[in-house]
Amino acid sequence: MLNSFLSKSLILLCVIILTWSLWGSYSAMTNSLELKGLALSNSFINEGIFITFLVIFLIAIASRYMNKTVFFISLIVLTLGIRLAWMLSVQTPVKSDFLVMLDAARNIAKGNYEFNQSVYFTTWVYQLGFSFYESVIIRCFGDNIFILKLLNIFYSTGTVIFIYLIGGKVFNELAGRMAAFLYAFYIPNILYSSVLTNQHLATFLFYAAFYLIIKRFAHNKFSWLYIGLLLSLGNLMRPLGPIIIVAVFIYFILQILQPYIKKKDAAELKTRRKKIGKNLVGVLATFFIANALINYSFVASGISKYPLSNRDPLWKFVIGFNYETSGSYSSEDASRFMGMPIGEKRAEAEKEVIKERVADKEQLLDLFHIKFLNMWGGTDASTFWSISLTPQEDVPFNKEKLISAAQSYERIIYVSTTILSIIGLICLFLKKQDKYPYTLFLLLIVGYVLIHLLIEIQTRYRFFIFPSFMLLEGFGISVILSYLIVRFTKNEPQTKSEEIN
Repeated sequence: MLNSFLSKSLILLCVIILTWSLWGSYSAMTNSLELKGLALSNSFINEGIFITFLVIFLIAIASRYMNKTVFFISLIVLTLGIRLAWMLSVQTPVKSDFLVMLDAARNIAKGNYEFNQSVYFTTWVYQLGFSFYESVIIRCFGDNIFILKLLNIFYSTGTVIFIYLIGGKVFNELAGRMAAFLYAFYIPNILYSSVLTNQHLATFLFYAAFYLIIKRFAHNKFSWLYIGLLLSLGNLMRPLGPIIIVAVFIYFILQILQPYIKKKDAAELKTRRKKIGKNLVGVLATFFIANALINYSFVASGISKYPLSNRDPLWKFVIGFNYETSGSYSSEDASRFMGMPIGEKRAEAEKEVIKERVADKEQLLDLFHIKFLNMWGGTDASTFWSISLTPQEDVPFNKEKLISAAQSYERIIYVSTTILSIIGLICLFLKKQDKYPYTLFLLLIVGYVLIHLLIEIQTRYRFFIFPSFMLLEGFGISVILSYLIVRFTKNEPQTKSEEIN
């Protein structure tokens, strides 16, 4: 009873989040198209969404007639092919934080650790995790950016595979297929494949862990070890561990509270719950012990002067509560605080600024509203990071037109995803269930959205959580298609594969 109540509460929260996001996305898209001179913007949007829905359902129908092996191979080939084609077609420069981390990797590969004295790495020490990974690749294959980007394409393809496997396990085969297929062709994910970002590897590791949690956590006696290690390595690449660990902890507790199959006797149920509890302890212990060992290794080897952490955690909140920049990066705040040494004096100054910015409750609520719409309804920044506007030779396309087209189609796909995800959530809410494996992804969505109401926002931060949205979209598509098949055939019964497992 409690498990059902908590599950339905999470579903309602996600419906609110996605509905709010849908409204913001639609408004932002309309304004963007009007600025581009498309007077019939609403017509363009509606027609674009209709065509997108039509294509999605035609693909869904076609996929029903493909066996698992054919679909799986086709999915991998298409995912790899389109990303490789994009990477070879553009010359995306390495810039911003990604360039800083790459330069650090080159120094680590040479055994030169002087860079760790820079303000960047003495403040945000956790960025060294990805730099160390890049240094290993450089040592093995030479200083070749192509290899680093190619590996990112493999990780992105791996994420697509785990989305397929998770969707099939949590919902049904068709839901998994559609979630994976749509993510494989999601424009920002394709564009980011030419960007040397740490998000590809981190997302791959995290969703590999999620798959093991869904698939094997109660069946393999060593699953807790693999899950803890994957979460720890993912956190090393991108420090999302605290949010994820909280979601995983709550999910395991919900699994302990879950009654499972009613015919199970009390002794068997007690044994199962005890096993889940041990697995939870094992995951947490592995995660924190692995993190401690990694920190010790980095300090002992001289790569870092400090443990891999954020030595200025208040900075993200200073930016996040900045009303003038709507929670985005502020050069004024940077010039004010970056010159101050890390320590108590800087922390106190940041606390004072945060207190001032949250004092006006009405303005704070308005800020939350604006931040949410910008973060979850704004145009994705993938074109900024992947397509350089610097003149280059032998570029076979007009960059300005490409950016405009990519942004327009990304918005249409994003809105379509949101609508179908809402449909999927409503169906989950109405359906009577005994198991709730999807709650892990609802917890991740809710937690990720809430934390970004408080800290700095950038639309590229949506990268990690979007596979969870795609899983909900895949289920929404499978529900609609199953209904249409039953509605128009009438005599064709719903198969087991079309039900929630």
